[in-house]
Amino acid sequence: MLMVIYGDLYHNKYFCFFYLISNCVEIFSFQTAGMWSEALRVCREYLPSQEAALRRELGQRSAGLDGANALEEARKWLNLGEVRPALDTLILNPQAPRSYLIRAADILLHQADPETVAEIGSDLGERLFSVGEYALAAQVVFSILLTTIQLFIKEMRLIGTSY
Repeated sequence: MLMVIYGDLYHNKYFCFFYLISNCVEIFSFQTAGMWSEALRVCREYLPSQEAALRRELGQRSAGLDGANALEEARKWLNLGEVRPALDTLILNPQAPRSYLIRAADILLHQADPETVAEIGSDLGERLFSVGEYALAAQVVFSILLTTIQLFIKEMRLIGTSY
């Protein structure tokens, strides 16, 4: 009996290992082919703990782009339906110009999901304020407030608490 249990554990351990390796190879293949949207999708579904690292790598590659290319890269991401990589392309560079920040705010306000707004809205709002885009910064901060309230209400409904 002990041998059967041990054999199952042994089998499961190797199955999990090969499952993990196959997903890593798939992500790497998509990255190599320049299919970042697919790489992010696979990572989000099967290796969510590695999504931040993959986004950082995408941001590092995007930070090296010049102005016209970064805006074009963001447009390509949006055409693929990937809002977060488009935003990362525009704002991960700490020296991002005003035009990038304005475009990122437009995307954040009109196309981003609530989680993305909550994650990057504060930083974007501060950066917009620092370049003198006060009205747009206020819109972003107000969007964060509304999103936070919406997420709070959603969470309260999920756990069955009345508010």
